[in-house]
Amino acid sequence: MIARASRLSQLFQSFAARSPVTIVGLAVFLYASSAVVVRGTDLTASVFAFWRIWLGALMFAMVLVWRRGRGHAFLPAEGRAYLLAGGVAFGVNHLFYVAAIKATSVNDVTLINRLSPIVIGVLAAKFFGEKPGFRFFFGAAVGIAGSILVVLGGASESGGDLWGMFAAVMTMITYTLFFLISKKARDYMDATAFLSGALIVAAGAVSLFAAVQTVPVFDVTPRALLPVAFVALVPGGLGHVAMTWPLKWVPANLPPVLMLGLPILSGGLAWIFLGEAATAVQLVGGVVTLAGAGIAIMSRAGRQMVASREPLKAT
Repeated sequence: MIARASRLSQLFQSFAARSPVTIVGLAVFLYASSAVVVRGTDLTASVFAFWRIWLGALMFAMVLVWRRGRGHAFLPAEGRAYLLAGGVAFGVNHLFYVAAIKATSVNDVTLINRLSPIVIGVLAAKFFGEKPGFRFFFGAAVGIAGSILVVLGGASESGGDLWGMFAAVMTMITYTLFFLISKKARDYMDATAFLSGALIVAAGAVSLFAAVQTVPVFDVTPRALLPVAFVALVPGGLGHVAMTWPLKWVPANLPPVLMLGLPILSGGLAWIFLGEAATAVQLVGGVVTLAGAGIAIMSRAGRQMVASREPLKAT
């Protein structure tokens, strides 16, 4: 079984090197499903975030033990500061994310988070020397405008909640920090090592928050934890690996542009499973969003980004 898992890991790494954008696209779809599941559960935001982080941390802790048996160190000696910073950013991000989803609509939260390409684009140019060019940023701006139409055309009863909007903004900021930290950390470790260490740190961060706020995290039934397990294992586990692994082949600002399609995907899932109907304006906004993402990716700088094939540095 271990040999089979190793073979699957090698196949996944090989496919990520050949088609990193496809792997990022899979991560985007998995992320879209996460918001709908969070919105549909009756658990409070703090309880959901606590168990989601801990389930993910336990899963990746088992991965670390398995890697140790294959001769890898539990965590690399270098780059541990990025693990600490990334873990805290991830823990805080998920606390705000679940709170935002609970307080406002799925589309509202995904819209605010689509502002991250501009922030990441500016910071990536400064810290990584990436210069996507005018057409790339123009496409990102068109995509964000389309996302605004998606939300303006909605009929969410909870839309406009001030706390929800604040939590959504903080979700975007902390996600931006986590994304840039993960990009930098890939110079010192592979995606699995980084995500494993970051989730363990995040579990400590949310535990401290729960203790200070006296959150009743153990007053929950096993059945109620099933949606949490799905978010932790599928969007949280497979999704984060699929998003982080290709970062050695694509720059920091390409995946967030692909994620401009999240409002469309999550909105469609919310319509199917939660009854959050889409309006004509939302549909137009969805087309504009996809057009903006296409402009960015098909620009000269975008094509060069997709063509990047920097090899994965093994640890």
